[in-house]
Amino acid sequence: MKKFFLSVLFALLVGVAAFAEVDIPQEQRVHNFPSGCCVWCALEDLANIHGVTQLKGIAKYRHDNYSKVKTWVEGAYAINQWGQWVQIEGPHWSYVNEAPGTPERVLAEFKRLKVKHYWLQRHYNYDTAILKEAVDKDLGCAVGLRDYPKIGDYHMVTLTHLDDNEFIFIENRGKCSRYTASREWFDQHWTGYAILLYPERPATSEYREKVKPVVDEERIKE
Repeated sequence: MKKFFLSVLFALLVGVAAFAEVDIPQEQRVHNFPSGCCVWCALEDLANIHGVTQLKGIAKYRHDNYSKVKTWVEGAYAINQWGQWVQIEGPHWSYVNEAPGTPERVLAEFKRLKVKHYWLQRHYNYDTAILKEAVDKDLGCAVGLRDYPKIGDYHMVTLTHLDDNEFIFIENRGKCSRYTASREWFDQHWTGYAILLYPERPATSEYREKVKPVVDEERIKE
């Protein structure tokens, strides 16, 4: 039901708009880090083409400064077979990976870096208006996916095109390739999490004309 609703709603919003895709040159695609900086990579992809210079290097910054954050842990407790709470781990210092981009961390970085022109939508909000904005204005969008690249994973990629039939995106793992999947696949995997960056001067029809034709590098198997 959710898949049907999303597809119908998006069709009504987008209508019969001509196909257009945001071009992100290979050299402006940001490769992911082992600490899981996919959100920051997708944002930096968009920042690179929209001139949002405050976000230059944000993925590496998060990896270098937040992948091993020293944190005090009070300890851990469990209930034993007699129904009593027992301490199974004492208080200690631990290192926590806080590099990944949760909505709260993204908003905190935007505030720190004075990024003011954006639209952030949290997980489990499936309003497609943010996707319509990204497509209509040739802005692209960072979108969160579940069960990708494998079951149980949560990941963010850079949306460059979406219509009733196709979803095209930049994958920041591996070679930062361009992938194509069906709209149905997108509706099944989208978490609702999406972040849109606005450039100082929104893309126009002249921008569309400069976009070079591209060929599919990979296609997600259904």
